[in-house]
Amino acid sequence: MRYFSVTDSENSLIGVMFNAMKAIDSEDRDLAISLTEAAYVQDADNLFLAKLREAARTIPPKPAHARKRPRRASSSPLRRADRPSDAAGGVRLGEIEIVMLTYNEEDMLPYSVPALTNYFKNFLFLDMESTDRTLQIIKDLLGDQARVIPYKREGLLASGYAHARNFAAQHCTKPWLLMVDADEVLTGGVTSNEVAIDAGDDATSIVTIDLRILQSKEWQIGQPLVSSQFQIEKTVSGKKRLYRPEHACWRGYIHEELFPLAAGDSCNAKSHLVLDHLTSFRRPGRVGLKRQMYSWMLLRVYKEITLRDGVNPFWYDEYVPKYLQQIEADAQTFAARYGMPLTGL
Repeated sequence: MRYFSVTDSENSLIGVMFNAMKAIDSEDRDLAISLTEAAYVQDADNLFLAKLREAARTIPPKPAHARKRPRRASSSPLRRADRPSDAAGGVRLGEIEIVMLTYNEEDMLPYSVPALTNYFKNFLFLDMESTDRTLQIIKDLLGDQARVIPYKREGLLASGYAHARNFAAQHCTKPWLLMVDADEVLTGGVTSNEVAIDAGDDATSIVTIDLRILQSKEWQIGQPLVSSQFQIEKTVSGKKRLYRPEHACWRGYIHEELFPLAAGDSCNAKSHLVLDHLTSFRRPGRVGLKRQMYSWMLLRVYKEITLRDGVNPFWYDEYVPKYLQQIEADAQTFAARYGMPLTGL
């Protein structure tokens, strides 16, 4: 058996597993789960790691008042707490890789990708067995600029969105990763050479963006995007999308969220990045299929407690019970269409 030593990187598989064992030993549930999930992405067949994941989940949650942990020393010469209030920095565009999950996104990619190519040069797509023109459009728009990593769609249904996003992050070659959905269009917050943030980037692991939900009675897929045709239904601030993959990972089977890998890495900064969300403009058939799949996944979370890690309790405590009849109907349609059990795999 190989042991962790000072020569091992904290972010290597062995290093992450070693720190996970320490977190389990100290009954730090949140940290233990984050670390074991990050390690699982690197080696899903590791039986010892499977036992670590199980052990992390058996740690009882601490009361809210007991969750605060001391912050570890920052690697920055000037720790965040010591920075002047107006300290600011930026992440250079060349240090950022755009990551996008795709499945039959031929309608959305002609809008989302060109808005990004104005600034970014590094693209990674995790494609989940698209059957439409998704891959051809990526090639037409980006050529050799894009890397496409195949991912089984059944893997998404079995392990969830967080696993898929973490799997994609493992293939990134840049120190920063910007996660953009295929139905989101970048509309602001980038200068000619960087993404400005409200803290020095050397002490920051996770950066938030703003997401605008749009409405329009006129616009539809296939037409040019004209800002005057849209109204902003609402703006969701604080969405965690830009991050250092060695310091953070996704958790949650569905409606996943980004979490720091270690205590003290929860130092967030805010950017001026703005993404416009176009999901409500999908063609009716595509909207229906996505709703049915989400219903099937939500029903799993509702009925299978082991899938709830990282998922906001709102979804299984409030949302699913409130709309249970409709969710079950959609989930049954999805299960019948693809020959799957109603819940479980």
